[in-house]
Amino acid sequence: MALVFVYGTLQKGFHNHRLLERSIDCGPAKTADRYVLRSRPHGIPFAGRDKAVSQIEGELYEVNDATLRRLDQLEGCRINNPKLSWYHRELIDVHWRGECLKAWIYFNPDIREPIVEHGCWARA
Repeated sequence: MALVFVYGTLQKGFHNHRLLERSIDCGPAKTADRYVLRSRPHGIPFAGRDKAVSQIEGELYEVNDATLRRLDQLEGCRINNPKLSWYHRELIDVHWRGECLKAWIYFNPDIREPIVEHGCWARA
């Protein structure tokens, strides 16, 4: 089992959440560090490391290996070949219910989209 932090279309109420429906929903969480979140309104979100704009708000899930593989496939993430990946999965610290936990997040280096200053794609 692994923890995954999601901040976009994998969250409840959005179209890719179906991939997490059988996973354990741990609830709201946010990144411990500041990153940059980019997206056009109602567009695909991208979390990036190139700027420290804000903590990113999202949800935390406990997933099994099969679900993690499906998430990698959705995100175009090739763990063994990052140069061919669209999103890169990395372990980061997240704040959850007063604790600091390690969780996977998907980063993308795209810098062309507008910045979501407040760090919450669901409110963008």
